[in-house]
Amino acid sequence: MVLHNNLPKMVINEFLHLWNSWPSAVAIGLTFLLCMSTELPETSVSNSITVLSSFILLSKEDMLSSDALCAEATILRFMDGRWFPILLPVIAGFPSVYSFFDEWFGGGYYNVLFRYGRRKYTLTKSFSCALTGAAAILIGCILYAICIYIYCPHISSYTETQ
Repeated sequence: MVLHNNLPKMVINEFLHLWNSWPSAVAIGLTFLLCMSTELPETSVSNSITVLSSFILLSKEDMLSSDALCAEATILRFMDGRWFPILLPVIAGFPSVYSFFDEWFGGGYYNVLFRYGRRKYTLTKSFSCALTGAAAILIGCILYAICIYIYCPHISSYTETQ
């Protein structure tokens, strides 16, 4: 069975439909909070606090006390979080699951399936869901990196004795 040439257009339309819904914004926010819940290394100033807590509790002078708290080291530390590999797939799938739930219980599933066919419907949903989840995770991580880059001192701010 040959798929029609309009499959990429259908994937893009479905992606835009998923992307313009509130669950995508929730997924971006949850990804940002998940990245911010990463623990910083223990230093003389802090005993195992999260990045979000350091924004609230630590001043710039406290952040300058240890070069382990510099922006360059903190940005890539989000992947070391305890809950990151567990919750990331759940967050990535949230917009897609909500969309399918809405389509299934709204009664539109059978109409769309009859119009597209099973294979086209499955491919379209699969690709658009993967794109939406990846985009939500990527944008949440980029927002985290921007906040860290703005708030945390850079490696050039430290003296050579540290």
